[in-house]
Amino acid sequence: PKTAMCSGCHQHVVKDELVAHMSRCSGFTACPFCQLSVSKSKLPAHTAMCSKAATCAGCQTRVAADKLLVHRIECTAFAQCSFCHSFKRKACLKQHIDECPQAAKCPGCLQHVAKDEFLVHKNTCSGFTACRFCKHRVDNAKVAAHTALCPKATACLGCQQQVAKEDMLTHCKDCHSCEQCQFCMAYIRRGFMSPHLCKCPKAAMCSGCHQHVAKDQLVEHKSTCSGFIACPFCQLRVLKTKFLAHTAICPKAATCVGCLQRVAAERRSAHRSECSAFAQCSFCQAFKRKACLKTHIDECPQAAKCTGCLQHVAKDELQAHSSTCSGFTECRFCQLRMLSSKIAAHTALCDKAATCVVCQQCIGKEDLLAHVRDCKAFAPCLFCNRNLRRGFMSRHLGKCPQAAMCSGCRQHVAKDQLLVHKSACSGLVAYPFRQLSVSKTKLER
Repeated sequence: PKTAMCSGCHQHVVKDELVAHMSRCSGFTACPFCQLSVSKSKLPAHTAMCSKAATCAGCQTRVAADKLLVHRIECTAFAQCSFCHSFKRKACLKQHIDECPQAAKCPGCLQHVAKDEFLVHKNTCSGFTACRFCKHRVDNAKVAAHTALCPKATACLGCQQQVAKEDMLTHCKDCHSCEQCQFCMAYIRRGFMSPHLCKCPKAAMCSGCHQHVAKDQLVEHKSTCSGFIACPFCQLRVLKTKFLAHTAICPKAATCVGCLQRVAAERRSAHRSECSAFAQCSFCQAFKRKACLKTHIDECPQAAKCTGCLQHVAKDELQAHSSTCSGFTECRFCQLRMLSSKIAAHTALCDKAATCVVCQQCIGKEDLLAHVRDCKAFAPCLFCNRNLRRGFMSRHLGKCPQAAMCSGCRQHVAKDQLLVHKSACSGLVAYPFRQLSVSKTKLER
């Protein structure tokens, strides 16, 4: 018959009786969780994988799945959370408590308490201290930080101590590190008054004496401040340091173009009559700068420049001045007055004068003949009695109609006396063949 080996006792039994054999075989045992018969050698592997068993997370033992919660109560590896009452491994219990939603860690004593009991615990916890200003209980380690930010306290600007807001004025009066601003009455840390005054809304610095005064009294202060001076033109009070700059652009002042000084605009005309840099034009009576007076007179419509003496005279007196001016000379021929520098040129061209061709002197036309007779540069022709320039007599005798040259002695004699002269002339001899007078030079020929 067919046989099969029992996996428990390793004996061969009839195959049809194998199941019955396994139920009574000593090599098999029932699984404590699912009651299934399992070979003793395979029981540990079966229980590790049995679907009706679970592993305890604390002691790592396999227990029935339906008895796992009961096992955790009895298991020495588990502990119950005192806040949410859940069972956790003892090694993870501290971490669980830190994250437990039913627990809160007291920042004072650093212990965990139930969240709904935290406020009660906080009031009695030794790790908290009540704030002396707002009475709020604060962690001992954060008392200083809370006090610095407490809404009911503020730091004294002088000694830097925290003081209750309602007691601040009383404290500042007694504090030696504070002083009171005389304008806004605020208390300022001693030594910081100067920076405060620069920003104080009720104080202003006088730009003249650089002192701080009440803002509503600044105008009154400027009227008496020694750092200001009144402008002599517009009477506006101006800083001493800006006085020159103000007077240079003051609308009620004008600059004298002569001395370059600033004077009141309404006194500008009167100032010119007194100003040493101005002089009055003697023709139009206008005041001009001395440096420009000469140019003005050259262009003055009431003045004219005498061309003789080169001096300026009133235009309506120019003609009378010319008759007496030393720069003019009267022409001795036509009696016309003209510039002394042009008298020579005028005389040479004067209609009533003529130039002596010998001595080159200008003579009145009516006196020219008398001048020629008396002029030492002239000599009268012995034959025609004409006055001729010395040096031109030889040329004249060659053409004189009343004179003829003797061919013997080469001298000029009166034409009507030429024959008589030849008969007695030593330069002529009698021709021997004919009774003619011939010159000695021609006789030899």
